[in-house]
Amino acid sequence: MPKGEHQGLNDLVENVEIITNTIEDTYECIANIGGDKDIMFVADRTHVITGGIQQLQENLQGIGIHSVTTFLVDLTGEVVDEDLPYGPLETFWQFDADLAARHRYPAVNPLSSTSTVLEGAHLDQEHFTIQQKALKLLRRYRELRSLVNVSGIERIPTSELQTYQRGERLEAYLTQPFYTAEPLTNKPGQSVSLKDTLNDVQEIMNGALDSRDASELVFIGRL
Repeated sequence: MPKGEHQGLNDLVENVEIITNTIEDTYECIANIGGDKDIMFVADRTHVITGGIQQLQENLQGIGIHSVTTFLVDLTGEVVDEDLPYGPLETFWQFDADLAARHRYPAVNPLSSTSTVLEGAHLDQEHFTIQQKALKLLRRYRELRSLVNVSGIERIPTSELQTYQRGERLEAYLTQPFYTAEPLTNKPGQSVSLKDTLNDVQEIMNGALDSRDASELVFIGRL
């Protein structure tokens, strides 16, 4: 439990089973639970500064517990400060206010978010190639989108219009119909395999979906 009052904290607290107030308390609780259960541990990002998160991970590994997934939450709502590290984490999700405003969920920035799982050493060549092409397309699409927001789509050069439209479709496809959101969206949740995702992304980038409007790809699951 972080110190002080934070917007949205009550919503988070309602969905947890155990609340602790210190890193030491957290260690004792997880040690008592043991390593035969998957545990999600959520903490305020400020614990990175003290080294508490890293020490907790090392202590748990020392007693054979490797089943803890740690989430660091920035409760300040401020822009990410690159000088303040996130600590010993394998994955970093940066949520995107623009995507959220346009109801493109999950509103995870595909360019700023990173994971060691997506590094070349962990991917086969086909996956790595598609990933790099998709990132390149989304990066250019976002640059062009900035121009569209200011001056309208008419200002995009004809040579770049296809890139913009395919980037728009790819961004729409990367939305996800969550099972947990069904009561709010009235859309059935769907799971899409990695193979299907890669094939669909490839189809969008190759132009097979050029005849479809981007709005048709929002929250559809697989193509």
